Amino acid sequence: MELKLVASNNTNLLPKTEAPTPVVDIARGVSHDLSNVLCWMNGYLQELREYCGPDGLPLIDEVVQASSEIEQLTKQLSQVGRPQQDDASKPINMGELFAQQAGFVGNLYPDIRIKLNIDTDSTVVGDEDKMKRVVQNLLVNACDAIPDTGTIELGAKKIDESTVHCWISDDGYGMPRTIQDKVFDRYFTTKGNKGSGIGLANVKQIVEEHGGNILLTSVVDQGTTFDLYLPFKSVNVSRTA
Repeated sequence: MELKLVASNNTNLLPKTEAPTPVVDIARGVSHDLSNVLCWMNGYLQELREYCGPDGLPLIDEVVQASSEIEQLTKQLSQVGRPQQDDASKPINMGELFAQQAGFVGNLYPDIRIKLNIDTDSTVVGDEDKMKRVVQNLLVNACDAIPDTGTIELGAKKIDESTVHCWISDDGYGMPRTIQDKVFDRYFTTKGNKGSGIGLANVKQIVEEHGGNILLTSVVDQGTTFDLYLPFKSVNVSRTA
């Protein structure tokens, strides 16, 4: 029996694909180029270990950790314009997350003291990468708000059977009311060309996506506190003999 392939002019039989919009195309292009740069950077970091003394190895580890986080952001860029999968179902210990980020940022700002006020029972459920971005944004902003030396307190405590209270407090410049009313507005920034105005807007969006809310308290020349209230999640740990 002879089989013949017949070309069809019926385009309805072909899968439909939509050309990416310019924004999507740019996002995916940046993701691709960043991935290449990260690949080279990680390779050089591994070589640098051979020439670095013991005192420098912890710093290399910090850079590797930062590279890993950039890689996660790069993957998110590559998914722009594609259907998003719901990954907000993993337990996150906010105390551990705060402690991890405090160590990383503390190396960048050695003149700023970071205090931890953490309850071990401070677990929420969500996307850990997104929640990490929340902590990083708030923590870096707190550091930027301190002129030279100062103190930042990171707290995470379960306040009842349904809520975890997290906070980031600094003793920096503080904000007048006119600025406080706008800090969560997208594209609003007080940093001029150094700021994008999307950090705190994204923070608010992520917190609300996780069923929580965020509040701001600030006094000029005394400091600023961001309070996060997130749903508590009890995690049962099974033990095997």
